[in-house]
This record gives sequence, structure tokens and C-alpha cells, in this order.
Amino acid sequence: VYENLNLPVAIARCKSNIALVYLIQSDHEKANNYFKEALEITQASGDVMGTATILNHLGEGNRNLGYYEKALQRYNESLDISLDAGLQQPEAISLNGIGLIYSEKGDFLLSIEYFERALKYFYSAGNNDNVAAALNNIGMAYQSMGQYDKAITKFNEAYNFSVTAGSLYNQA
Repeated sequence: VYENLNLPVAIARCKSNIALVYLIQSDHEKANNYFKEALEITQASGDVMGTATILNHLGEGNRNLGYYEKALQRYNESLDISLDAGLQQPEAISLNGIGLIYSEKGDFLLSIEYFERALKYFYSAGNNDNVAAALNNIGMAYQSMGQYDKAITKFNEAYNFSVTAGSLYNQA
């Protein structure tokens, strides 16, 4: 229907939504294919927010597949677009994704720098679930470095924030 009406942003959103379902189902190859199709549409139509968001999704998909360099490339592309356009939400998601990659590669100090940069935005935007996730990510990095006191502090911050903010992130 959207194709007949020539609504490229809606088409890209539909393809992106299909890709997200595949991502949730851990079918990363199919997710990446749909994200790539959506990315072509957003870029061609000048949809900067859509492009930055899809690049972050592609970063996540590549990270989940263990393609860290490709994931870093996608997250950094999104970060550049986000910074140029003043898009704080995709900027913070990019920073958090880059932090996850560095953490998975064992560069925990660098990952903490990225998580903390993302955390500043999540706090200011009132994005409660992402605040809790970023605090947990920082805690995991400290735990991986054997800095257990700092890890426990961050895990407690995440939990207390979740309870105070009414977030369900850490209340399972």
C-alpha cells in the first residue's frame, strides 16, 4: 500500500519493524537484510533520524553476529549523523552500542567512557530503562575488571534508580 502511495518513510519504517522482529528472534541475517533495505530508503529520501536509527540497528545486528568492526562502523556512522543533526537519542544509543563492543572486546575502560557518555543523555531525557541498562553495563565492565566494589555500587544504582523511577528494567 505504502509503495503505491509513494511514502518512502513509511516503507522504510515497515521494513525496519520487520527487521526488529527478526532481531528479537535472533535471526540476525534476515534482520540485517531488512535493515539494509530500510537504510537505502531512508538515505534516498533524506530521513536523517531514520538513517541514524537504522544504522544503530545494523550495529546491533552485526555486534550480535560477532562482526565487531562492521558494528563499530555502523555505530560510528550513526553517531556522526546524530552529532551533525543534533539527534540526541540515536547519539546515546550509538555511544552505548560502541561501549558494548569495547566491553565484549575486553577494553573495559574505554567501554565505561562510552557508557558514561550515553548515560548523561539517558538521564537528561528521562529514559529510565536505558539509564538502568547503562548503569548495569558500567557495573558489568567493572566486574569484568575485578573491581567488585565499583560494580556493586553501579548495580545498586541501577536497581535503586529502577525502583525510584518505576522502571521495570531491574525488577524481574
